[in-house]
Amino acid sequence: MGSFALREPLVLGHEVSGEVEQVGDSVVRVRVGQRVAVNPSLPCIACDFCLQGMGNHCRTMRFFGSAAFMPNVQGVFK
Repeated sequence: MGSFALREPLVLGHEVSGEVEQVGDSVVRVRVGQRVAVNPSLPCIACDFCLQGMGNHCRTMRFFGSAAFMPNVQGVFK
């Protein structure tokens, strides 16, 4: 994904799934025991696309476990 070099230690992992163990009182879309997958993308929530509700087109999208930006976003496996 581009031409970048790892410049610091990085915890890998952006493709993750799991099983819900606990939910908060106001959670209605998932239930305990349900299998889920995590979306690894981290939109900025401030660019023109994000402000229009199109975060999937974010101009500065980051991802868990990616060294594309500094500081990098640590992955999900720690």
